Amino acid sequence: MTDQQQTRRKVMKAAGGATLVAGAALLGTPAARAAASHNQARAAAGLPIPDRVTAYQDNWRFCNYCFSLWWNGAPTNGACASRNSPDGQHHGPGSWNFFLPANPAEHI
Repeated sequence: MTDQQQTRRKVMKAAGGATLVAGAALLGTPAARAAASHNQARAAAGLPIPDRVTAYQDNWRFCNYCFSLWWNGAPTNGACASRNSPDGQHHGPGSWNFFLPANPAEHI
C-alpha cells in the first residue's frame, strides 16, 4: 500500500467518526454524549485525542459555495467568499452538524 493510499484510509476513518457524531446529533443526543462518541470513534480509528481538547463546539456547517465551515449559531450565516453565492452568505442545505474540538482556556 502506498503512502497516499494509507493517508486516504486515515481520512476516511476520521470521516466515519464525524459521521457518527453527526448521526448522534440528528437523533437529538446531547452534545456531551456526541463528543464522547466522537472521542470513541477517533480512538477506534487509531487517531490521537489531544490532551488540550477540553470542549467541543457544535453547530458548524459546510458551505456548498465556498466549501468551508461556518458557525450556524449567529443571526446571519456570515459572508461567503464565493462569487456564486446568490446573496453573499453561506449556504449549507443538507450539511452535517460538525463538532469542532476546542480549548477555551487557551487563547491566541
